[in-house]
Amino acid sequence: MKNNILKKMILLCLCSCIAAASWAQSTVKGLVKSTTGEPVSGASILQKGTKKGTSSGADGSFSISNIVAGTILTVTSLGYDAKEIAAAVNMDIVLSPKANQLTDVEVSVDKGYGKSKRNAVTSVISSVKGSDLTGMPSTNLGSVLQGRASGVQITNSGGTNPPTQKILIRGFTSLQNSTDPLVIMDGVNLGRTGLNFVNLNDIETIDILKDASGAAIYGSDASGGVIIITTKKGRIGRFQTDADMSYGSAFYQNPKLAGADEYIAIQKRRNPAYVVPVNVANTDWWNATMKAANQINANLNFSGGTDKLSSFGSIGYVKSDGNFTVGNAYWQKILARLNLDFTPNKYLKIGFTLNPRFESWENPGGRGDLMPVVRTEPTLPIYVSRPQYDKYSQFSQTSIDRNVNPIAALKRGVFNKNYAIGIIGSAYIDISPIKNLHLRSQMNINTTQTYSAGYTPRYFNGNLDRNFDPTDVSTLEKSDNAYSNSGNAFNWIWTQTANYTYNLGADHTFGLLAGYEARKEYGVGNSAARYKSQDPTNSDYYYLNYMQGDYISTGGYEYQDTWGAIFGRLNYNYKGKYFAEGIVRRDVSSRFYNDSKYAVFPSASIGWIATNEKFLESFKKLNYLKIRASYGEIGNSSLNDPASYLNFLSPSYGSVNVATFGDPRTGYPIYTVARPANPKLKWERDIDENIGFDSYWFSNQLYVNAELYKRTAKDLLFTDYNGRPELGIPGGQKLNLGQISNKGWEATIGYKSQPKSKLKFDVSANLSHNTPYLDSYGLTGDPVLGDAQGAYRITEELQGPYTKSEVGQEIGKYWGYQVKNIFQNQTEINAYTDKQGNLIQPNAKPGDFKYQDTNGDGVLNDKDRVYLGSRNPKLELGLNLRVEYKGFDLAVSGYGRFGHKVLWFAKKFLTQGALGANVLAGSVNKAWNGEGSTNLYPRFVQDGATPDLLRFSSWFLENGDYFRLNNIQVGYTIPEKWIKGVRKARIYINTQNLFTITKYPGINPEIYNPDLPINANGVDISQYPVKKTITVGLAIGL
Repeated sequence: MKNNILKKMILLCLCSCIAAASWAQSTVKGLVKSTTGEPVSGASILQKGTKKGTSSGADGSFSISNIVAGTILTVTSLGYDAKEIAAAVNMDIVLSPKANQLTDVEVSVDKGYGKSKRNAVTSVISSVKGSDLTGMPSTNLGSVLQGRASGVQITNSGGTNPPTQKILIRGFTSLQNSTDPLVIMDGVNLGRTGLNFVNLNDIETIDILKDASGAAIYGSDASGGVIIITTKKGRIGRFQTDADMSYGSAFYQNPKLAGADEYIAIQKRRNPAYVVPVNVANTDWWNATMKAANQINANLNFSGGTDKLSSFGSIGYVKSDGNFTVGNAYWQKILARLNLDFTPNKYLKIGFTLNPRFESWENPGGRGDLMPVVRTEPTLPIYVSRPQYDKYSQFSQTSIDRNVNPIAALKRGVFNKNYAIGIIGSAYIDISPIKNLHLRSQMNINTTQTYSAGYTPRYFNGNLDRNFDPTDVSTLEKSDNAYSNSGNAFNWIWTQTANYTYNLGADHTFGLLAGYEARKEYGVGNSAARYKSQDPTNSDYYYLNYMQGDYISTGGYEYQDTWGAIFGRLNYNYKGKYFAEGIVRRDVSSRFYNDSKYAVFPSASIGWIATNEKFLESFKKLNYLKIRASYGEIGNSSLNDPASYLNFLSPSYGSVNVATFGDPRTGYPIYTVARPANPKLKWERDIDENIGFDSYWFSNQLYVNAELYKRTAKDLLFTDYNGRPELGIPGGQKLNLGQISNKGWEATIGYKSQPKSKLKFDVSANLSHNTPYLDSYGLTGDPVLGDAQGAYRITEELQGPYTKSEVGQEIGKYWGYQVKNIFQNQTEINAYTDKQGNLIQPNAKPGDFKYQDTNGDGVLNDKDRVYLGSRNPKLELGLNLRVEYKGFDLAVSGYGRFGHKVLWFAKKFLTQGALGANVLAGSVNKAWNGEGSTNLYPRFVQDGATPDLLRFSSWFLENGDYFRLNNIQVGYTIPEKWIKGVRKARIYINTQNLFTITKYPGINPEIYNPDLPINANGVDISQYPVKKTITVGLAIGL
């Protein structure tokens, strides 16, 4: 018996020795994570005292073979404290961030179809944290982003509803087509206008791809850059609910218009025969028309999850009332979101997002500018007694045909409804059949339905007895009318990607992405309007089908576009010091014909973390330095019409002075070629070149980065309206006409507190400069002249064009007559002659402008025009500050533009006036009023007496420099011990656009003109200024 026991004990010892020997040659596997649970990629796992080991993959996993029992492993990663740990078969290693070490370079950024640590990124990406936007009661994301990223120019529409913005990333690369950036949210392509679909409270991070080496992965839609939005996801842990609500008031700054006394004084100086009206009023049209308006912002979200299922849901509501005292102007939006991710095992992940939205607004009066308000003469009362006319004639009439009583204009738009309903959705499946390989398929949809309807009762600007002639289109607006418009847009995108990471030893890491994408867009819409010569009194007539009209006009559209692409990306990391990445994408678009449909766009970038070199180890003040360089190409197919290789026919139905068969109201139209076909049209090609660096100094508290770049757009897609008939090229044809380039730089400098400091702060400034140039253009190289196409006031009033872009020169420079001074007396007029003694301005009188005769020929014409300055700012500046201390927090942001000029078109009206047109207060003392009085403003004259004033000249240009304090927010987070059962509670007060520092005399120096071509923008026709808002809010988490 004892022998049996002894044998068993010997056998057990032998087995233990064999197991120990087996362990000595075993394989160690594990996962490296941060304290927040995020995987740490590229971490070095080495046997202590040796160089034997490996590095963690993209998901933080690692494996080491043939390791000796009891070996101590040393684990290191940039931004984390080193850790020593004994080897085990299955390991979970948690690294802590260094107390004084920067963590920004270890934050993951979305670079398109995948994330990467910032220290491994070689393209140009700016990031904004969702936490920095917390509590912002803004009605749109664009206004919040202004000034937060260098090289990103955002111009807001002011107080219009719904709010919009123009975004340029590193300038514009097209003269006639869209230059807006592509918006991607959770992998869903929202197109170039998708920012209004985003709820600020849903945002986790925003990554902005600014150069083609990064944006090229998204193809032609990304020619203007890419804004990638990642929304919040459910986290493992308990279920959480957060609510945030704010209420405030929004108002415009009063531009201070002249009163009745000053207006009358100006009219008497304009025309001594002016007769003061009987019973003169002193109407303050601004205060009569404008008021403060309510603004509400409410959000509710929930999140939670397990190791297999996570969810995040939200619903947000925004409403902004109109600032008019008359009517029911408003804009409201409801956004909802549901994100679900299901991970049944380590091989499979499934998820979907659903993002429905509803939007409605009403804009009575239908005006996009403030001219009726600021120009209407103050001597008129709002109401008059006119019982002999219809009910809408109770309002006083202005003295000039252009102006209308603004109160009447608002009443006139009594019925104006607009709706938009849409759904954005996506579903994906991610399969990982082997380690570090992910196969993903994702389907995205985006559909929107829009509807607008309105009714406008008759209200004549001039003669109330004017007869309505249905054959005269110009009189249609003088009648009452009802209209209805509707549209439907739908697109889907199906994307397949394979993403693989491979580690070759401890020093080499490769990443490979391959993908295919197919996309289709479809849209259809129709419009109808019915006009009538008698004004209805029944509100049923507000609707199109109830109105019996004398004239009906209809229209419609339908389009279909398809795209496809195959793409690949290869990146390489050597020892965490040297990085390289290459992208190739082959696009195909239905907007081009035959072989022109296809194009290939390559890009490449490299990076070097110099501080990982031994020769910089002794330089302790520099903690991190990465130098980057990139080159990339990207295509642009953003044509205004989807099939330029076909002739576009236009009907003459209902037009004046154009032949039709039969009655012009009901006859059959004649179709003519409005835009000739061009089957040889090809892709516009945008090329980006960039060099830059990122650096952190003094225990990572000071950070500085800078970029130097050049963007070139070749084979511009442009419509040549003149053509070359002698070469068989008709006018109006789409052509690949020329080349433009943008040269610029951008920089960010900031200073922040240590992570463990009680007083936390981060203050930064971002600066950028961009200048666009015309490298080549057109068939003849003729300069591009900018007249305000689409802005009728310029083409009617000013003698254009007003910008000129020549080959080799800056785009969009103002081009006009130089005003030398103002003639003070007749002697000066007589002395201004040519070489032959002829008067250069024989019709001038004292108080008129003296224009420069540039070429000295004695005749003022286009040959005397000179460059007068640029609309392009020399510097754009964004300032941001965030401070936290003992529960209190402060956030401040501001934005400014400097070194440019603004064409203040309204200057003629708001300083010189006209019969029936008011001016800014104080104008009577600024105009010339006798010899030696001033050289600033000319004399007051009767309408049409000085046609020279209509010459576009340097007098219309003003210093456009400004700095605006965009946002100030002060908040306090109530200690948790004071409110049991509540996870967090924060109260805050926020102000937006509190003040603007500027010498610009107009209403708003931030010029937004979506109707003008990009090369001819910068014209102030008194658009709505930005609103000032004051809000208070409460955020609660349970």
